Order: sequence, then C-alpha cells, then structure tokens
Amino acid sequence: MLNIVFRVLTLSLLFLLSFVPRSAMALGGGSSFDDVQVRPIGITATDCRFNAFYYPADGDAGLDFFGGGWSSSGGNAWIGYTIQPSPANISSSAIQTYCGITNIQNFVSDGATGSYGTDDFVGIRFRGTFGGTVYDYEIGAKGVSNTSLVNSRTTVANTTPTA
Repeated sequence: MLNIVFRVLTLSLLFLLSFVPRSAMALGGGSSFDDVQVRPIGITATDCRFNAFYYPADGDAGLDFFGGGWSSSGGNAWIGYTIQPSPANISSSAIQTYCGITNIQNFVSDGATGSYGTDDFVGIRFRGTFGGTVYDYEIGAKGVSNTSLVNSRTTVANTTPTA
C-alpha cells in the first residue's frame, strides 16, 4: 500500500513540475514576435507568405509557410516547450512554386530539434536564383541569448570553375 501511495505522489509531483517555467534555454532573450507577412527579401508574390513566431515566456517558436497550404520548418514547431507536429514540412518545391525562386540548392528546413534548451534556430536556409541573381536566404527565429526574427538575403559571388 505504501508503494502505491509513493507512486501516486511521485507522478503527481512530476505532473506539477511539467508546468514550471524553464529558465535555461538556447532560444531565449529578445522580444516576442509573431509576423504573418514575412516574405523573403525582394519577393512580392502574395502567395509567398511566412509566419515567424517566438514567445519566450510560453516556450513557443517556429516558422510556418502558407503557400499552397500550411507547412512548418522541419514539419513541427516549439509549443509550450515541446515539439508539436504540423501538417507538413516546408519544401523547396513549394518555395519555388509560390515565391518564384528557382534553382534551389542546399535547402534546409530546420524545425524544433533536441530540446528547447539546446535549439538555436527554427526556420529555413537555402540558395536560390531570383531575377537572374543567386542568393543565400535565411528566414526564421534565430539566436542563443537574444532570439530574433531573421530574414536575410545575401548575394552569392560569381565563382569561376577551375579545371
């Protein structure tokens, strides 16, 4: 009988501790944001729309894409310090179709991974061509101690092939 009481008390304590805020986190600091109109820099296509969000007090962070339906980076997001699945993973083909960026390479759709205490980026990174110029793109929530919205586009220098 004492064994059963001990188990009930232990499980009750574990349940209650699951609601205690975590203080040590990699996605941390900075201000909350929830921007539903993020588009890659230079892109004006109305169907190319991302929602980058970050609520440090709630343990929420992620990047959603709404071109052709709802998808998220990595196919998931941080909600309440836990990994929650989304309907689909953001794909390079969706970016190409709805944003008009072509020749996409090195595509990474990085969702919630590991633990909230070790994750430092949720978003997408890739190289693609727009308007005849090759760029490296990065969109999402990034940062270890001062998490912020990142939406960057960097021109890739022309490189001459070597023999």
